Amino acid sequence: MKGDFTRDTFHKPRHYRSVRQQQGRVQLDADWNEQMDIQTELDQSTNEDVIGQSGAPITGDGFEVGVTAGNDDLTLTAGRMYVDGILCELEADPAVTYLQQPHFPNPPALNPAAGPALLAYLDVWQRHLTAIEEPSLREVALGGPDTATRLQTIWQVKVTPQEVAGVTCKDAVLPAASDARLTNELQPSPPSTDPCELSPAGGYRGLENHFYRVEVHTGGAVGTATFKWSRENGSVTLAIEAFEKEPNPSAEFFKVRVKTLGRDDNLGLHVGDWVEVQGDETELNGEGPGTLAKILSPVEPHPDGGYTLILSVDVAKHAAEHHPKLRRWDQVKSVNADGTLDTAPDFIELEHGVRLKFSGADLHSGDYWMFAARTGTLVEPLELLADAHAHGVRHHYAPLALITFPGGTAAVHDCRPKFPALTELTSLFYLS
Repeated sequence: MKGDFTRDTFHKPRHYRSVRQQQGRVQLDADWNEQMDIQTELDQSTNEDVIGQSGAPITGDGFEVGVTAGNDDLTLTAGRMYVDGILCELEADPAVTYLQQPHFPNPPALNPAAGPALLAYLDVWQRHLTAIEEPSLREVALGGPDTATRLQTIWQVKVTPQEVAGVTCKDAVLPAASDARLTNELQPSPPSTDPCELSPAGGYRGLENHFYRVEVHTGGAVGTATFKWSRENGSVTLAIEAFEKEPNPSAEFFKVRVKTLGRDDNLGLHVGDWVEVQGDETELNGEGPGTLAKILSPVEPHPDGGYTLILSVDVAKHAAEHHPKLRRWDQVKSVNADGTLDTAPDFIELEHGVRLKFSGADLHSGDYWMFAARTGTLVEPLELLADAHAHGVRHHYAPLALITFPGGTAAVHDCRPKFPALTELTSLFYLS
C-alpha cells in the first residue's frame, strides 16, 4: 500500500487480538490500521477454516463459467465465491463476461488451440485506492481534502493453457507465488586505523524519520531484476491533469501538467526527481510497471493554472488511461538509464547506512517491502527484515473451470467446490 503512513505495525506471529486505546495519548494511523489488519486476518482465517481454500455457496454461488457460441468468450454467473477466505462478489447487473470484466480492462483473447485444456481461474488481490484513483473520497463540503484511503478487493478471471492432456481440477497448474525475499541492515562502521581518531559512528545516519518502500520494478532472477525505492512509502503522488506533446518532432522529451507540485517542499516534486507515470489500466492489467522518467529543468507555471513538467521520456502510452498519475521515487544516484537500480545477491547501499540484499529464485514486478527508520534513538533505529518474503502484492488463486474443445464443441468442467449454508444442513457426522 503506497499510502502516507507512519509505519506498518501488524505482525501475525505476535497473535495480538486487539488494539487498546489509552486516554490522553497521541493518536497514530498505525494503531488504527493495525486493528483493521487484526480483524481482517481473523475474518479470513475463520472463512478459510470453515470453507477451505476456495468455495462457492450452494445458494448464491457465483463465477460459474460457460463458453459463448463462437468459443471466443466466457460467460460468468453472478454471485459469491471465497478464495483463501476473501469474499469475491459478482453483481448480476450489468452482465459480465471474461472479456468485459470490471477490474481487468484488456484480458487476452480466448485461444481454444492454446493447449489440450484451458484453465479459467480467479486471481484475487487487494488494491490501495487514494483520492486520485477514487475522486469521490474527497469531501467537497470541506474543500476536497485528501483524507482516508481505501482497500479494494480485486478479482480477475484469467485463462491459462494446461500442457498435459486429461488434467483434472485438482492437478491444474496455477501461477506460482513470488519467491522474492529481502534482508536489510545498518552498515557496520570499520574501526579507525589511526589511534588518534575516533571510529566513525555507525547505525542509521539519517536526519529524518522515514518509512522506506523497496519495490521490484522489472521482475526476474536476482541480478537481472531491477528495483526502485522511496523514503515516504511511495506516497508522493500527483494526478496528471493533461498530457502535452512537445510540438518539436525532434524533441526527446514530453510534457505533462499537474495542478500542484505537492504538499510542501519535502513531499513535493523537484527538478531531477524520478517519477513513475501510470494509470488504472497499467496497474490492473499486471503487464508490468509504469514508465519511469526524470523531471528536467525547468518546472514551468502553466497559464491555465498548475505546472508543466518536462519529462525525460515519452509517456504518451498512458495518456488514454483512467486516472493517470505520477509517483515520486527517491533513487538519486547510481541508477540505470531508465531510473532503476540493479538487484544483487550482495548487500547494496541505499542511504544513511541502510543496506539491502535480495534473494529468492524469482522476483515479480510489483513485489514490495516496507520498513521504518527512526532518528535520534539508540533502540532499534531500523526495522530489520531477515530474508523476509515480500509484503505484497499478495495474489490468491482458485480454479474455476477446465475447458476442452473436443470436435470444436466446448466442454466445461466446473472446478468450484460448493458448500451449503449451516441452516440447510440436515445431518452432521463426526468421524474420529
